[in-house]
Amino acid sequence: MSDPARQDTSMSSGHTPSATQLCNSQSESPHWDTSGPARESNPSRWGSMTDGPTDLSPEHSQQVHNASSATSNRDTIVVDQDTDEGEITVALGAEVDETIQSEAHDEVETPPIANATSAWAETLEEHESDGNRVPFYPGDKRGPAFVIDICKPQRLTDSNHSFVAMPSLESLQPEEIEFLRWRGCFTLPPQPLQEALIKAYFHHCHSFEPVLDPQEFFNAYSKGQLSLLLLWSVFMCAATFVEEGLFLMNLFQSPLTFKRNAFQRAKTLYDADYEKNKITLIQSVFLMGHFYADAEDRLGPWHWNGIAISLSHTIGLHMLTSPSRNGIRPLWRRIWWCIYYREVWLSMGQGRPMRISLDHCSTPMPGPYDTSPTSSPEYQQFVPEDLGTLLGIWLKLIGVTHVMGRILSTNYTIKGARPSRAIIERDENDIRAHWVHDENNDQSPVLASHIYQYRLHTQAVIIALYRPFLHETPDGVPDNEQDSWKAVVKSKLRTAAAHATHAINCMMAEDLIKFAQTIAVLTISPPIQIHLLEMASSKSSSGKLAKHNLALCLLALDEMRKYYVSADAAYKLFDRARIMVEKSLRNDEIVSQGSASASECPREPQGIETSEWIDNSASMGYEVASVGLFSALWMPFANLIPDESLDGSF
Repeated sequence: MSDPARQDTSMSSGHTPSATQLCNSQSESPHWDTSGPARESNPSRWGSMTDGPTDLSPEHSQQVHNASSATSNRDTIVVDQDTDEGEITVALGAEVDETIQSEAHDEVETPPIANATSAWAETLEEHESDGNRVPFYPGDKRGPAFVIDICKPQRLTDSNHSFVAMPSLESLQPEEIEFLRWRGCFTLPPQPLQEALIKAYFHHCHSFEPVLDPQEFFNAYSKGQLSLLLLWSVFMCAATFVEEGLFLMNLFQSPLTFKRNAFQRAKTLYDADYEKNKITLIQSVFLMGHFYADAEDRLGPWHWNGIAISLSHTIGLHMLTSPSRNGIRPLWRRIWWCIYYREVWLSMGQGRPMRISLDHCSTPMPGPYDTSPTSSPEYQQFVPEDLGTLLGIWLKLIGVTHVMGRILSTNYTIKGARPSRAIIERDENDIRAHWVHDENNDQSPVLASHIYQYRLHTQAVIIALYRPFLHETPDGVPDNEQDSWKAVVKSKLRTAAAHATHAINCMMAEDLIKFAQTIAVLTISPPIQIHLLEMASSKSSSGKLAKHNLALCLLALDEMRKYYVSADAAYKLFDRARIMVEKSLRNDEIVSQGSASASECPREPQGIETSEWIDNSASMGYEVASVGLFSALWMPFANLIPDESLDGSF
């Protein structure tokens, strides 16, 4: 699918853009200072969670708090870097400190609560968006927003979105600053690694979930006005797609180790209430949800996406109007639909109810207007050449996700009515309407990986559509057609699982599995479940084929374990399920032959395929005896061991 002669440049260590390509010198801009006095080069310092810059004093507290991409008109960050491209430390110019100190201790200033509570009253006035105003949403007519209709009955739009004054920001306390410094939040990676991470982000992450504005990001970064919370979140997401050697040079054992450190620093900034701009905060927590922190999921993707949803509701991202209204930006709609995308797939993958109901949303689905790739020529090297095509695939992905959300809301509700056969066929037609056809054999690795992963999404949606009807029938299917209906369902599931496995096979063959997104762990799950089901249900050649396909999917998950903790949990879950199914099949075979119990008989030959599969698994590093099931990650295997209605065949 992809041209092997074309090498992916987003991870290349042979050509790393110089610092001047993204960072201006102090003579050009006072924000990112790479011309400061040299420091002792110690690349390992920033890698430790307990280390940080030695020159950040408590007096810098107010500036650190204001280091936001949306507050570029305020104080800016000055960054000093050693001459050997070692660690970079964030500090504030001394000339700014005195002003901040006096403001922070001026007790005659208006209390912060005054500005914080005036936002409701400001919604009654017309204010345009500018650098000093932030979005605010007072809710719909059920709440105080009803007052707007009373005071402004002749307004041109029914949107309740407003732009209010930026709330007053309280200074972080010196001990809080010291704690952030101790946690390493102000010590950035060396410049070459920073630029490799940024390039990897826009090549592999941005086009799947375009929650950033590239031009805005690059401008803020080059001026030193980018939020540290957002920057660490970007670094965390991009680490998967950067060459491992760059991390080894900075004394990190693996990209996963770096991701864990970056996540901890972002979380520390979040817990300190560092970021006040709601859009930046939503972008950051959304990206933080791409790291699976622990087995209990307390700080996992579900947690962070829930925070992103709640924050989005507070500024009305779910109730956006057309782009013609001044201040409503395409970026905001992209952010909302990216959040919805993750919510749908996390709900499907983890078997939990969605926390977004489109019945209470009016934000239109994104279109070409929302995905026009814009970035200055000097930043073109940091974005893929085919970004427009990639964003076009994203639009189709949102369309498929919209169908998936509808399926979860109808086919998987406890008290809902069963859908009719016509509704199921309509949903499948809607899925196929968003098909991406592969007509170009000369594709970049980035584009090829996106297409394969998109196919995993579409096949997972088809599986989710038909899986509930393995043992149920839709509304309106006559009794004399139920058997034929079940045959159709089994065929649909088997075909979708086969197509998904083919996409996985292509990614493995073309060495593209390293570009898989975190959500790919969830899209691989449905075909694995179908392979397990067919393996347990059939003793014919189809069962052997299912075993082969299952091994291929597990091989892909095993490769992804290097980068994603969730992939490790998924692998252990499905590997344990495979062992249980094979054991059950062996016991059934012994009983059917009239032999003694399995514990009293010598072990039967497993057959060439099974024995070779296990031997090869061990040689490839599989933990065949891995312990523990991670049942909270995916829906329970309610249909794993079939009942008699399947008649021994799938």
